[in-house]
Amino acid sequence: MKMNRLKLMADLNKVLPGITTGKTILEDADTAVFRKGHIYTYNSAISVDVKNSQDFDLEGVVKAQDFYECLTKLPNDDFEITQEDSVWVLKDGKIKVKIRLIPSKPELFKKFDSLNPTENWTAIDGADFNKALKICNMPKNNSKFSGIFCDGENLISTDSFTINRYNLGNSIQKFWISNSAVSELLKWTNFTDIQFNKMWIQFKSSDEAVFSVRSLDVESFPIDRISSIITSTIEKDSSFESEFTPEFFEAVERAAVFSGENDGHSTVDLNITSTGTEISSARMSGEYDEVVDNITSENQDFRLTFDVELLQSCSGLFSKFKFIENSTAIFVVLTVDKAIKIFSSIV
Repeated sequence: MKMNRLKLMADLNKVLPGITTGKTILEDADTAVFRKGHIYTYNSAISVDVKNSQDFDLEGVVKAQDFYECLTKLPNDDFEITQEDSVWVLKDGKIKVKIRLIPSKPELFKKFDSLNPTENWTAIDGADFNKALKICNMPKNNSKFSGIFCDGENLISTDSFTINRYNLGNSIQKFWISNSAVSELLKWTNFTDIQFNKMWIQFKSSDEAVFSVRSLDVESFPIDRISSIITSTIEKDSSFESEFTPEFFEAVERAAVFSGENDGHSTVDLNITSTGTEISSARMSGEYDEVVDNITSENQDFRLTFDVELLQSCSGLFSKFKFIENSTAIFVVLTVDKAIKIFSSIV
């Protein structure tokens, strides 16, 4: 049977996020399953289902990454493939490749059968959902609340130092997904629908791929406490309001080279006065100092220390901010459209 190499690579590229490479934790988690006109992959957090873009009846289980890498090395766009006992035989001119099939187990196929979606999809705005993931993403969050939680209307994340919230504008079921799942979902901007299947959240893309993500235990996420903190913080009067400018973020980027260290945070110092904002940093290897003129405070000076990576993560997403003071710290509240970010200065 003749097959187009580029089309097959495109199909495989869609399912590769569902494999585990290197040290495999789950048995068969580094494989791709060809079955009933679909290609499946899965690991402990995600599963991907792509319908073949070519009409062929090959079935079997292969090492996904090895098979994909093999296809990248073939010289021509089309090749012949046949199935012989426990191997697929690929022929491209003088080249002959044997892909050994992995013995399949009934429970493996049952796993994918159980993930077959129903027709009960709920439409979502894929671009908006991707933006929400970007704003709430905290890849270095190693706290017990890592990942992103959905309360039915908002995506929320926290590491007990920072809180992010993005309003989705529609009502869906509650879920909580891990950082590893978030990092894979961020690669897709064309989601069109969502549904829930037992402990899995399933997303459908515009090209009919189905991306299944395992939900964590939503009852363990302290959503009531976090919502209370958000409400109580944003209701307080601000002591200062302004906008972070592109010049400010460029200066922060430069100051990050000599960022200091405070309780596990890489830090820069801000000194906001009536004449401008001084951005400085220092470490054993050097010091940095720069003044940005267009962020000024007429009534009160602010000398604060912040996590530099946290400031950098706001660039391109937030500009308007305000300071909320309490007895122990100053909280920065940033807002844009449907999003809010709250974090504190480092004392």
